[in-house]
Amino acid sequence: MAASYGNGVFGQFPTGVLMYVTMVFIFLAPRWDQKLQQQKEQEQEQKNYSLKTIG
Repeated sequence: MAASYGNGVFGQFPTGVLMYVTMVFIFLAPRWDQKLQQQKEQEQEQKNYSLKTIG
């Protein structure tokens, strides 16, 4: 019963496209978070290094 309802929702034009695109964003979010965290760490390391070399 649930599977047949899901097929109808995913098969319709506007809803199906939105659902699949939303799933892509949900599954890619952890990867983007990891990249942002790495960038913040690199910026912090550069900031700490420049403070050490100046002072």
